[in-house]
Amino acid sequence: MNMNEIPKYLAKCLCELVFVFSFALFFSCSDDSNSYDDSNSSKVNVTLRITAEAEGDLNSRAAGDTEATGEHEGMNTLCVYVVNAEGYIEAVIQPTATELGSGASTGDVVEYVTSVELTSGTKTLYGFSNWGSTAMSGVIGKTVATAFGDNDVSSVTLTNPAAIIDFDNDVFIPMSGKETVTVTNASSQTLELGLDRLVSKLRISIGANSSLDATSDISISQINISGYAEKVPLFSDLSTSTITNGGSQDISCSISAITGGSVECYVNETLAHALTLELTGTQYSQAVTYTATTSNTSLPRNYIFPIAITLTTKTLVLSVECEYPPIGVVMDPVSITQDGTYLVSIPEGSYFWITPSLSDNTTAMFTWSWKDATTTNNDLSLGVTLPLSGTSGTSDAAVLSGYFTAQSGKTADFSLAAAWTSNNQSYQRNYEIQIKTVDLSSYAASSVKRFSSPTFKLIRTENVYLNINNHTQTVCR
Repeated sequence: MNMNEIPKYLAKCLCELVFVFSFALFFSCSDDSNSYDDSNSSKVNVTLRITAEAEGDLNSRAAGDTEATGEHEGMNTLCVYVVNAEGYIEAVIQPTATELGSGASTGDVVEYVTSVELTSGTKTLYGFSNWGSTAMSGVIGKTVATAFGDNDVSSVTLTNPAAIIDFDNDVFIPMSGKETVTVTNASSQTLELGLDRLVSKLRISIGANSSLDATSDISISQINISGYAEKVPLFSDLSTSTITNGGSQDISCSISAITGGSVECYVNETLAHALTLELTGTQYSQAVTYTATTSNTSLPRNYIFPIAITLTTKTLVLSVECEYPPIGVVMDPVSITQDGTYLVSIPEGSYFWITPSLSDNTTAMFTWSWKDATTTNNDLSLGVTLPLSGTSGTSDAAVLSGYFTAQSGKTADFSLAAAWTSNNQSYQRNYEIQIKTVDLSSYAASSVKRFSSPTFKLIRTENVYLNINNHTQTVCR
């Protein structure tokens, strides 16, 4: 390189340095315009109090009644973000188990109090607890100066949180809370944040029924609850997710209708959809099922929903008519077997009609079907096709008709489903009915037996009786 080339070389280097410096300065200024910096702001020490909110009673919600937090229904973990008006996290509160308190390991912490230094102004508090492995865990772990707001939680939903609760294995109820507060320059200010459980608690009680005896007692072994939400958003008022109501669970129990009993369980927060309860048990050694739908269609998070069930009696009326030769014989065509099956005795070779109804003239939909759908009975000629449905008290009643060959001892087994509505409650009861041909000489003149068949309700008591109509004469007791 000669001496004449040095100025050109220096000029080139100088231009390159100026370009690099300008490039760096541009991006440095660009970052400063969107970054979080409170180093020049004065701060005040405030007290932050986070609580696991007491549960409200859904039946007295207007009165604001609450119930003390139950065992293991508190906080096991906790994370709180304090977000400033510009949308940046100003403080993160995430205590260790030791800092949270002695009850943290068992999910029994209901209050956590700490102090934090904040700048004055409007703040939004976002709180989360007991996230475990749920989708809530995705919003945990943010740091100071990170942008955070409603958009970061609006699409977050937890899949069936009620199903994962397992206190024995340290899986506790997920909770969340949000509150807008104003920090002033006062040195003694306390900020409050309440956390709501993302589930509702059902308290199902079956009242004692002294009218039943040891023979007619109903033993409930399982309660199925369905119709609640399958997912729960972190915050209902912010949710942008579509929630369907296909949630279902089975609760095992052992409750006698004579003595009564109760069970508790959790279901996901559900809005604008009723629950369906199905009780399964035994009576007369026969499996029975009772169903009903709640009139209440709103199950807000953090509320207790008491459901009182009364197992009483509502009577199935079987009106039996037969065409047969003898005159002057008072038939006793219906009895109930030890396993709860209704046995309808029909004179051999006669044509019969059996019309179901409810004794208090409640309109009901009845459906006849074969007990075993794969079985056909060659000895019975039906005048109708099964399944057969119809409404009692109308021209469209479900009348089962047919005739057997002229031979005694022939049987046919049917299922009869009864469904009705009362006071906006839906009820269903299934019966097993056997028709049997009997030699005329075996008939005895007697009064009609009466048997009770229980159903259950959510609000009002239903009563059941048994009434028989024999040919043109009605005999009842």
